[in-house]
Amino acid sequence: MGLDEKTVRLRIRKMEREGFIQYYQAIPNLRLLGQSLAYLCNFQATNVTTKKRAIDSFCEADGIIDIADYLGESFGVTVSAASEEDAQQTMAKLAK
Repeated sequence: MGLDEKTVRLRIRKMEREGFIQYYQAIPNLRLLGQSLAYLCNFQATNVTTKKRAIDSFCEADGIIDIADYLGESFGVTVSAASEEDAQQTMAKLAK
């Protein structure tokens, strides 16, 4: 694009102020942490209150690297694991 560093920094600062950039997030390389697998599990709660309770409990669970809170009663959970067996055990715990 041919922009100098100062221009880029000013544009980024402006986008942050205007809310276009809301936050920054680190995304680690899970393989470097010995977690070579990642599974996305989608859940459908019976109502929004139940969904909130489930999400709150999943926040404390081991192996959860992301929780996506969708509109309505559904949400998604990303589980990281070193093996398929570990992932299945984690997902079985989540399903309870």
